[in-house]
Amino acid sequence: MCLFSMMFVILAYLSEVTSIRIGAPVKAHTCTQLLNNASFFSVQVELGTPPQQLALIVDTGSAPIVVTSCACTAKHQCAEGNCFDRNKSSSFISTTDSLTSLYYGSGAITCKLASERVRLAQYETQAEDDITLAMDLRELRFEGTFEGIMGLGTPNGKEKRQLFTTMANVDRFGVCFNLGDGAQGALHLNNPLGKAPQLHSIGKLHWSLELQSVSIGKFEAGTVSHRGVATSPVPVCGAVEKNENYTFACAAIFDSGTTFILAPEREIEALQNSLCAQWPRCSALVPKHGNGAFHHVLQRCGSWLGESRGLNEVPSLFFHVAGQNGQEQLLELPPWTWIYESQGSCYIGIEAFTHESEQSKNVWILGSAVYYSYFVSFDLGLESLSFTREPCRRCGDEDHTWKESKLVSTSTMYPRRMHLAKPRYPSYSANNFVF
Repeated sequence: MCLFSMMFVILAYLSEVTSIRIGAPVKAHTCTQLLNNASFFSVQVELGTPPQQLALIVDTGSAPIVVTSCACTAKHQCAEGNCFDRNKSSSFISTTDSLTSLYYGSGAITCKLASERVRLAQYETQAEDDITLAMDLRELRFEGTFEGIMGLGTPNGKEKRQLFTTMANVDRFGVCFNLGDGAQGALHLNNPLGKAPQLHSIGKLHWSLELQSVSIGKFEAGTVSHRGVATSPVPVCGAVEKNENYTFACAAIFDSGTTFILAPEREIEALQNSLCAQWPRCSALVPKHGNGAFHHVLQRCGSWLGESRGLNEVPSLFFHVAGQNGQEQLLELPPWTWIYESQGSCYIGIEAFTHESEQSKNVWILGSAVYYSYFVSFDLGLESLSFTREPCRRCGDEDHTWKESKLVSTSTMYPRRMHLAKPRYPSYSANNFVF
């Protein structure tokens, strides 16, 4: 990755806030489109008075709202591009010179507090105190256009009122992505609760659930729940991984801003071997290529994708998750949501990223693949997640009701295209990847 030095204004963890809603009734359901940037989706957000518009990464894995500062561009400490000019905003207030740090898988950001007005779709809030100005981004690695991050992380305890969503009177929001070059996603604010099970988050700092097991297989035709699913278990996240020091053997964080699925390195090998064993084209190459058979056949995908049904011949991944309230659900991630194509070869979008939490030794991060497969709703009051198997509807559809239904059946599916885009990685604590 290329190393960019940038300056940002980070707008989050605020206190003493007045909420303003313009053009929408109190807690009205509204939708705003998301732009597909290959490795992430972004949303248009307005900052300041008069408003300045920036495209921010939609990130359910972190809470701060980050925007690129024009002061950084002027000092040649970040790439040229669209930025936020504090000198053109009458509502911007610098509140402190104290420094703090934010940590992402792509590097650290050193910042200080400030205050500003933020508007997302029809919801707007003005923070009176406690906003953050990043001062040093030399350790942040990011390639491509980067205007900032729209943090939609979980509320936690006394900090709940400091999130943008709660300040702007948003009780619930939902996110989904569409496949294909130029395809849009959707961010819904105050969407209906719906009928999907509510799985209460187990995390303090991230939207997360217990990961009870991982398996491989396919849904039977017309199946919309885990009943009737024939899957083969992967030897990960078993009871052997749990001991008296942890509440859960494995946990999963649902992070829309992370490109890939991330998992402990030792569990990735078991996952790939299990995938290969259930995929005839791959298993036939094991005698010759051993554990490298899976990568071998993917890197030569150009020779076989057009022969049959594309990636439909590759098994799906199934994640059996459970909430703090005991509610369970089986999530299917089809192969076209986690296999990528770049310059004629295919790659598995699953990488090693080893961190443990206070509650679980093994933390998985289920990135964008989940949002290509489900409409994922986050309830701030219940502190819960729900997953609805439905195609991602574009904003403007008359029917905003999300009902359980089949995913669109497609005879041939192809890998996600990354082109020259670089993956994005999650936010985490410098000391411990705690929930």
